[in-house]
Amino acid sequence: LIVAVHHNALPVGSPWLDDYMRITNGEALHQILLKAKDRLRGVFFGHVHQNIQMLQDGILYTSASSSWNQFNSWPESSETVPDGENPGFNVVSVSNTQTFIRRWNFKVE
Repeated sequence: LIVAVHHNALPVGSPWLDDYMRITNGEALHQILLKAKDRLRGVFFGHVHQNIQMLQDGILYTSASSSWNQFNSWPESSETVPDGENPGFNVVSVSNTQTFIRRWNFKVE
């Protein structure tokens, strides 16, 4: 089972992203997903313009870099600013025994 959502379901530690970008009922979604934890391979989200991986209650939550520009936002930071990293995307491979996430970056000229 793989779940893909546009916005982050759980807080990512950045007030701006957590206050304005997070799914309103994300904690309720997490509680529902806990029932499928044994077969859930990951929850994939975007819209935060940075690579984030979180493990909560045994569930992997991960985002991909933006294909446009990246934001630099550390946990508990009060602002989100462009960080100059190259655009990118993730390739996710799922097998019977593992979920493998590979980040790819590319240069924009």
